[in-house]
Amino acid sequence: YVVEHARRARDRRREIEALQLLGAGIFWGPTPLSAGLPRVEAMLRDAGANKWLESWAIRPVVGFYAMQGRFEEARELLARARSILEELGLPLDIYTLAFWSGPLEVLAGDPAAAERELATGCEGLEASGETGWLSTMSSLHAEALYLLGRFEEAEAAVRLSRDASTRDDYNAQALWRPAEAKLLARRGQFDEAARLAREAVATIDRIDEVNHHANVRMGL
Repeated sequence: YVVEHARRARDRRREIEALQLLGAGIFWGPTPLSAGLPRVEAMLRDAGANKWLESWAIRPVVGFYAMQGRFEEARELLARARSILEELGLPLDIYTLAFWSGPLEVLAGDPAAAERELATGCEGLEASGETGWLSTMSSLHAEALYLLGRFEEAEAAVRLSRDASTRDDYNAQALWRPAEAKLLARRGQFDEAARLAREAVATIDRIDEVNHHANVRMGL
């Protein structure tokens, strides 16, 4: 509705802002891939001459392609988004590409590549003082480090995520908990691990990011 009303009012700025959020919402929310992918591909085609919008429209397409195993196509799109943002001089937006490149590489079976992507993103966000995105990205970094058996570094990433998370950021509050729970379980602290993992499930269930619902439950 926001996009439609913005178009009727010829408010291009508001339309672009809504489209940026809509694409991510289609991917992270309950829309199934079969319905969501055609929509976000159409949004990418319709981005037109607005390169910044194109760089954001690419992201949900990348996410869906990764879920389908279309890794090379997804990587090519991410390279396109990075090139656009470098040309526009938007480093903060570049760092957030790791939200898509990291999970892509995990699905592709390359946690080392995922860790590199997420480490670079986290370092950039932290240096920029951007804690909102950092709180979530650091939890993803912790999971990649855990997959690589780099447990002390994973614990540091969990602490960074936990310390950066605000109380009402249910996404970040949910995602650091499974990573810490698994680290606790490795030390034999099973009761505390189970408590944290169940807290994560209860927290993520407050929002409709169904992929994260699944990931958090897998952590438990």
